[in-house]
Formats: sequence, C-alpha cells, structure tokens
Amino acid sequence: ARELCVLGLRMTAGIDRLEFQERTGYMVESLAGDAIQKYLANGLLEETPTHLRLTEAGRFVADTVVGDFL
Repeated sequence: ARELCVLGLRMTAGIDRLEFQERTGYMVESLAGDAIQKYLANGLLEETPTHLRLTEAGRFVADTVVGDFL
C-alpha cells in the first residue's frame, strides 16, 4: 500500500483516494497522515475531494516528499 502511495504521487493526477482504498483496503491518511499534513502545510501537496497530488513546487522535491510516505 505504501508503494502504491509513492507511485501515485509520481503521477500528475496523484493518488485517487477511492481507488487507493479499494485496491489496498486502507485509507491513504491512515498510512501517511502525518506526512500528508506536513506537506499540505508546506505547500508541497494539494488535495481535492478525490485526489492527493504534488504541487508544482512539490515535484521539485518529490524524492523527499515520497520518502516520508514509506
């Protein structure tokens, strides 16, 4: 499930929350809630009602961001 988080964040669309939960049985927040909040606050992640994705600034430091999801 964590690897799917990392792969999803590497995609432009990001992580589809519903699809992630259906495929893994986990909510993405239950696996990486602290990292999500940290990077939302820093402006490196953005969320929509359905997706979680890197911002343009987040793409420049993607390795750091996705590392916290592992």
